[in-house]
Parts: sequence; C-alpha cells; structure tokens
Amino acid sequence: VSNINIYAAIIIIGILCVIYTVMGGIEAVVWTDAIQAVVLLGGAILCFILVVVRLDGGFDELFSIAHADSKLLQNLTFDWNIKDGTTAGFIIFLAFGFNSLNQYTSGQDVVQRYVTTKDIGGARKSLWTTMWMSVIFSMVFFLLGTALYVFYKSQPTLLDPAMNSTDAIVPFFIMQQLPVGVAGLIIAAVFAASQSSVSSSMNSIATAWTKDFDGRIFRPKANDQQYLSSAKVVVVVGGTVGIAVALWFANSG
Repeated sequence: VSNINIYAAIIIIGILCVIYTVMGGIEAVVWTDAIQAVVLLGGAILCFILVVVRLDGGFDELFSIAHADSKLLQNLTFDWNIKDGTTAGFIIFLAFGFNSLNQYTSGQDVVQRYVTTKDIGGARKSLWTTMWMSVIFSMVFFLLGTALYVFYKSQPTLLDPAMNSTDAIVPFFIMQQLPVGVAGLIIAAVFAASQSSVSSSMNSIATAWTKDFDGRIFRPKANDQQYLSSAKVVVVVGGTVGIAVALWFANSG
C-alpha cells in the first residue's frame, strides 16, 4: 500500500500497540478502536463516493452494470441444495449467524468490552449497537467491492495488468485515484484496522492469563496491583512474540 518497508511497518505498529495497551488497558483499546472504526468506515464511504463521481453515468451506470453482471445477489438461491455453499442463501446466512454468535457471545476480545459497561443495560445496548454497525459495515464494504468492479470494467485501461492479486484492488485504487491527503487518510484507515485487531487480542490474552491462570492457579491471593503488573508483562511478552512471528512470516514469504 505504501513505500514503508514491511519490517519497519510491522515493528512500528507492534510497538505502538504494545505501548498504548500497556499504558491504558481496556480503556485505551476501546477508545482507539472507536476512533479507528470511524476512520475505517469513513474511508470506505469516501472511496465509494469517489467511484460514483468518476463514473460517467454515476449511480445509474453503477447499478446497471452490477445488475447485468449478477453482482447484486442475483445468484443467491433459497433451496436446500448445499452443493454450492457460495450461492445457497440459507447456508450463507446460517453460517454468518453461527459465526457471529461465536464471536459476539464467547470471544474474549469482544466480550471484554461488554464487561466494562456499568450494568447489564449498558452491555445490552453495546451489543445491539455492535449488531447494527456490523450490518452497516458489511453493506458498505460489499458495495465498495461492487463499485470498484464496475469502475475498472468501465475503464479497463486504468487497471494494472501486472496485478497479482484481486486483494490489491482497493489499495491500488487509493494510490491511483485519490488525492495525496485523502489517500493518506485511507491508508491510515488500513493501518487502524490492523491496530484494532492487534491491541484487542493482546489485551484479551492478558486478561485471560490474569483471571484464568494467575488468579486461580498460580497466585490466587495476590492483590490487584500484582495482577495488573502481571497483565502488563503478558502484553509486552505477547506483543514481542507477535512482532517476531510477523517478521518471520514476512521474511519467509
């Protein structure tokens, strides 16, 4: 996406996440996640708007081409044939339902946010907000993918024939079509998404270690300050191991 060396990017993001997670704990994770989510969603919406503006026919061209090429859910079927799970509507929705149920009811990285609320009403409100935001996020990103398909189909000369992966379409569009300042904002959104995942995971690992192992098995009678120190150590160790493994992955290709 950028000219930043991949090893430098891994180290910088990793160290930043470790620092603010150690200093602020779950409060830092929640606040940074909220800001990063706004930047990420705003960046995706901005890209979608720019695609529509740069299409000669605007929305009409976008939806007519998308409809003609079956990019608007026309391939979905609602029979009980599970041979092709990518077009069987009930399987897609059922699978997404179970996947979300697992993530939002028992995933430590998500559940840790609910338990920071003042009461059960706050946790319930948080869950409902998350549910609707997930629907909105999904719609925006699916629409962006369809919009980029239409954009490059209508202007194929702009597409890089040497592109080795369709995953590169979004960053390619950002670097090719967006003004420098705006492109920087979208790149910030990409980095924000990675930071959000990393900091949430590190904090959840530290919490699980402190509550399930340190507090129950190793030091059941320790005080809160000792548990806090233990959690900070786990974040630093976990973050360091994560950075090392990421560097190894990047080096091995």
